[in-house]
Amino acid sequence: MARLARPGLDFALGPYRKGLSFMQAVATECALTFALCTLLRNAPRALQTKHVRLPTIGILVPFIIRVGCRLTGASMNPILAFALAASRDDFTYTAVYLIGPFLGSLLAGSVARWCRSSGYRS
Repeated sequence: MARLARPGLDFALGPYRKGLSFMQAVATECALTFALCTLLRNAPRALQTKHVRLPTIGILVPFIIRVGCRLTGASMNPILAFALAASRDDFTYTAVYLIGPFLGSLLAGSVARWCRSSGYRS
């Protein structure tokens, strides 16, 4: 049975950059998610005026996504990664997009909790 082409589903989540091992791809996804979580959590307090805050987030978030796409084909959304893999019946690279963001968000939450418990206020 021939598979139908689904061009809309192949926008991301392909093989990560050549020369990048599985663990390096997971670490990259982890670092990108950590950066994104930290940025979104701290930007409102660090930049008090919305005229500065909104453009900063609007510039940095696409930058993080672009870096991730070049290195790992990142989707920045584990549910999207799983849904696209399920629709293509190809789970080859899905673990990178599930493990990396989970670890990155866990790390960002842990750092935030540690900072709060140690009395640090941004």
